[in-house]
Amino acid sequence: MNIYDIAQKSGVSIATVSRVINGGRSVSPKTQETVLRVIQEAGYTPNAFARGLGLNTMRQIGLLVSDVADTYYANEVAMLEKALRKAGFDVLLRCTGTETDKKKETLAQMLKRHVDAVILVGSSMQEQDDNSHILEAAEQIPVILVNGCVKGKNIICVRCDEMEGVRCCVRDMCSSGCRSLLFFYHTLSFSCRQKLKGFQLGLKECQEKGTPAKGSDVCIPGGFDEIMASAENYLREHPADGIIGADDMTAVAVQKATQKLGQMVPLVGINNSILSKAATPAISSIDNMAETMCTTAIKNLLDLFDGKRVPEDTVVSPEFIERESFVRKSVCGQEELQ
Repeated sequence: MNIYDIAQKSGVSIATVSRVINGGRSVSPKTQETVLRVIQEAGYTPNAFARGLGLNTMRQIGLLVSDVADTYYANEVAMLEKALRKAGFDVLLRCTGTETDKKKETLAQMLKRHVDAVILVGSSMQEQDDNSHILEAAEQIPVILVNGCVKGKNIICVRCDEMEGVRCCVRDMCSSGCRSLLFFYHTLSFSCRQKLKGFQLGLKECQEKGTPAKGSDVCIPGGFDEIMASAENYLREHPADGIIGADDMTAVAVQKATQKLGQMVPLVGINNSILSKAATPAISSIDNMAETMCTTAIKNLLDLFDGKRVPEDTVVSPEFIERESFVRKSVCGQEELQ
């Protein structure tokens, strides 16, 4: 049993439980008696998070990200760090890499530093199968996932509906005349799996509407140069008339490959990062609303610290940013496929 269970069983907020643990300041004798009785029955030992709430001594949040050199993740880290410092918290940043064991080890180390909460930045912090280490961490302190989704007590998820964004993008491409679509990706994170579902769903809807569209997904591991070279080889044998990259970096690499082959293919990226704007021609991109996700994550965390109820899973809607690489002839949800 943790501080959240104590609060629920006592019928009070976690902030009230914390005040009782730290001396009963501004708490009525009746409420204090109720909380102490529940604590005694549970054999509960207050952890650093509860002490920090009452004594205001911790004021530190852990940020875990797989790779801060990634342009997209770096942007999210910067937004989160700025908002946390504005709220009076120090930030402890750690890069975990992509290996599951390293992510588990880094999370365990963060708990030993007695941070008040941990924010996992990006869907790469979530495992495809076993997320028991996240569930275990949440037994001690709040865990916030930015663009991830793990169900469990004391876990707060804020994510973008990227599946819907890609689904609509596929329909827009079909409505604009694309009949052979490709989806390029380089890692199978939670986010990418959602995008793949959207790609498959969009194709199915196009076919059900009588549009003879077909598509394939292509996994190309590696960095920019590897993706560009592999995409060039693939497109030489499998030409397409519509391409979606799982992120803007992949989209730019594929764009370079199509240019080397002399192909002019409608192309869309995802993230709406600086890369999509800097490409030539500029790449249309599905904006997964990183700023909105980060702002919402911090608001939910601060509300939790204040003893307020917060949603376990907040889903924000993506936005299509149209640029030169793909101009829509009709918009998903507004016009039927032709």
